[in-house]
Amino acid sequence: MQCSKCSNYYDLDIRIPKLLVECSHNICLECFQNEFHDKQIICPICQTKNNFSSIDKAPKNLALLSMIPDQFCTIHNAPQVFCMDSKQIICTHCIFERGLSTKDIYKLEDAYPVEKYEILRSLSDILNIEQKYRSNLKKAEDYQTYFKLKYRQTQFKINKIYEKIEKIVSERKELLLKSLSKDFENELNYILPKILELKQELNKIQTFKLMCNNIELENKLIFLKKSAERNQAKNLIQKLSDQFDTPHKFSSYNQDEEIDYLIKLLN
Repeated sequence: MQCSKCSNYYDLDIRIPKLLVECSHNICLECFQNEFHDKQIICPICQTKNNFSSIDKAPKNLALLSMIPDQFCTIHNAPQVFCMDSKQIICTHCIFERGLSTKDIYKLEDAYPVEKYEILRSLSDILNIEQKYRSNLKKAEDYQTYFKLKYRQTQFKINKIYEKIEKIVSERKELLLKSLSKDFENELNYILPKILELKQELNKIQTFKLMCNNIELENKLIFLKKSAERNQAKNLIQKLSDQFDTPHKFSSYNQDEEIDYLIKLLN
């Protein structure tokens, strides 16, 4: 299905097949526009003169239009197929230029249900990962609350003890407070990046969910064009999920033993 003038494949855009009524031959819209002069166009095949009051009056060849694939490769102007390996829409010329295996090549109508099934199945997996992240985030935030509470309690104990013996052990008091703050800071330095990391991963999941929001409304071409991006986002989330470890639970501060001993002495 090629234009008799430029030999390019007909498409649904600038190379719509126009019917030359006088001779029943066809020419693409782009060539028609270039060859149309003084309300007349000469058939490039038989040289028959075809008269039209305007370009719009030349009818489209509906029979040819019905046989044109949805899209053509913009590089080679050839019918497109889908590569399962690279997750890209390409044409037969692209296959040989890139040295791709033909076993991974499918027609668009065949690739569409397969890719759609994979993405929808992946979406279910991603939702499970999201649930795990949210659970871990809740634990991490609970740990953070515990650290703060433990810090305040320990600080209060230290202050009460050293109000009584401040003149004697003021240096020791300051040492303990500094040590406590350092321990607290170390714990926060551990957990805060975990919280940030979890939130970042949840943002990636939200982005992936948005990418899948209108999946049922997309036609096969738009869906397959986005397939590579969706698969890349899915694989990244799953990879990071496997690498993530649950934050450890805080036990106690190193100063507790000495604090308990001093309390006994004061009582």
